[in-house]
Amino acid sequence: MTRLITGLIVVAIIIVGGFALLGNEEGRGDVMRLGVIASANEGAPVGAMIRHALTIAAEEINATGGLNGKTIELIIEDGGCNAQTAGIAAQKLANLDEVTAIFGGSCEIEIQAAGEIAQAAGILMITPYLRVFEHEDGDVFSIAPTESAIANISARYLIRERSLKTLALVRESSYSESFAAEFKKAFQQNSGKVVEDYIYTLENAAISEDDVKKIFAGKPDVVYVLAENIERGAGIIKQLREFEKDAAYISNLNFFTAGAVADHSEALEGVIGIGFAPDYENNDRAKSFLERYREESMGADPGSLAVGAYDALHLFADGVRRVGARTEDMESWLAHIENWPGALGPFSMEPNKTIRIGLRVKTITDGKIENSISYLP
Repeated sequence: MTRLITGLIVVAIIIVGGFALLGNEEGRGDVMRLGVIASANEGAPVGAMIRHALTIAAEEINATGGLNGKTIELIIEDGGCNAQTAGIAAQKLANLDEVTAIFGGSCEIEIQAAGEIAQAAGILMITPYLRVFEHEDGDVFSIAPTESAIANISARYLIRERSLKTLALVRESSYSESFAAEFKKAFQQNSGKVVEDYIYTLENAAISEDDVKKIFAGKPDVVYVLAENIERGAGIIKQLREFEKDAAYISNLNFFTAGAVADHSEALEGVIGIGFAPDYENNDRAKSFLERYREESMGADPGSLAVGAYDALHLFADGVRRVGARTEDMESWLAHIENWPGALGPFSMEPNKTIRIGLRVKTITDGKIENSISYLP
């Protein structure tokens, strides 16, 4: 359905505007224009983070001489997290602005719509967005692993490295439903057993005593709490630990911020976190980016999507210096990168145009976050 809608958008704009579907692979004169599509909605902070990260990367590249003598100019458009808006934005970037490549997409529908148009125009598109879909012939290169890859690596770590083979999943309603499904499948495929999949709502003050007993009825040796709301999630972990102290507790990395640990140190003590995140302590490129991002954002931390956007533009710049800006040459080069030294950590490109990268495994010990290892089986 999405392909049909965006296909109609392309046809309509071509008829109305009469523009040719051609980008500008080498740039104009001494400038190389690059398009950015990211939602500018106040309720969509991801778009602002992506735009900021790309701006930092462009300024760094320009400060070191640009790309083959050309200065990068970013043309930023609002994708609106809407297929039609993103499609029109991509069409403008391709035909009016004649960009060499397009970056961004702050939600899946933006990426799909813009990606189809970029592909039709022969323009490279790179996104930092974590891709849910698994098809082999994606229109867009993604500087993130798929949800299924994250789920599989997480499951292998728990089973192979920690010998935790019986799991209860406790998750916030409507949050990461697709990831939960992928994780359960991966855990079972790796010879683990999922004994409970409990869903709670933010409206409930606490899990009932009967439901707590139900969660532990299958004697799980690990409880995986997936939560978007940190306050509520920490309360859930505290309640479950009061009932069963011997089980291991794992969470997504939402809890692994200095503020969250300071506010909920007792509840989160000993909790394991595993997920897709940069290593700010040991990766110099990540550390440098973090310092500048904080300086320009009143101390706010970039998310993994922002770091991925930063890497996306630096990766593109590396490719242009090596093989030039022609789309076919860039796509071939990107498809074969191995252990590229990104701020996210070293990563390689998979056949489905997503990256293969180790996950960060962290623990909370004595009220502090221990950035333990990068795990990639």
